[in-house]
Amino acid sequence: MKIEKIAFNDTAEMVIEHPVTGEPLDDGKGGHQTITMFGVQSQQYRKACHDNLNNSMSKRSKKLSAEQAEDNAAQLLSACTKSFNRVDFGDGAIDTKSAKETYLAHAWLINQVDDFVADNKSFLVGSKAS
Repeated sequence: MKIEKIAFNDTAEMVIEHPVTGEPLDDGKGGHQTITMFGVQSQQYRKACHDNLNNSMSKRSKKLSAEQAEDNAAQLLSACTKSFNRVDFGDGAIDTKSAKETYLAHAWLINQVDDFVADNKSFLVGSKAS
């Protein structure tokens, strides 16, 4: 296969799984709770990475704390969140404006999202997730 034949979608839909059982979270209407994410091949992801890195480099004289690293990761993933689909944490639907706070409040979710975005197979043209 020629390299140029390998193509990726900019976005893919991730099914949110229970952090312990791994079962897909039901939306209460026969479907699943999902998040549409921009993948590492997308311009949106690349721009978010550049912004994140430029921001970190501008503060280079200071050491990066664990809290700042976690905040940077949440910022990156929130910038790559296109939409929350049928997601409800009990206090109403989540929108992309509150994605960073949502990820920081639910470490298990940020881990799932990070793993999903990093897996190119999720975004490969013709894959189930894309």
